[in-house]
Amino acid sequence: SPRSQAPGWLEPPSAWAEDGAGEREIAAFLERYRRATEAGDVDALATMYATFTAAQRAALQSYYASVRDLRVTIDTVEMAVVGSEAVVSYSRTDDFVDVPTGRAMHVALRVTKTLARRNGAWVLTAGK
Repeated sequence: SPRSQAPGWLEPPSAWAEDGAGEREIAAFLERYRRATEAGDVDALATMYATFTAAQRAALQSYYASVRDLRVTIDTVEMAVVGSEAVVSYSRTDDFVDVPTGRAMHVALRVTKTLARRNGAWVLTAGK
């Protein structure tokens, strides 16, 4: 029977619908993305995009140069998967120390991303 609510972000895979392979793969992708973001691993992040420009790399490197003790949380995930494309919306919270000022910062935002399956793996795209 259909679910009345989307499964929780951290629920076990058994909580997902049997036909939710794409959703499970995207949830795992988002966790890898969260870990790479938190670690400041620009090279790992670059592999998660269909196209990753020099400007994106420079922007991320600049961000990581200005933050310390970064902790990233992704929750309240909603997704629509149709074939080899998906739209994913989630809440992201970054807690960190701002290097220039030494102040603790808390930044929360809602993000919507478009993903596509390329060569058997989900990647972030520029959208349509």
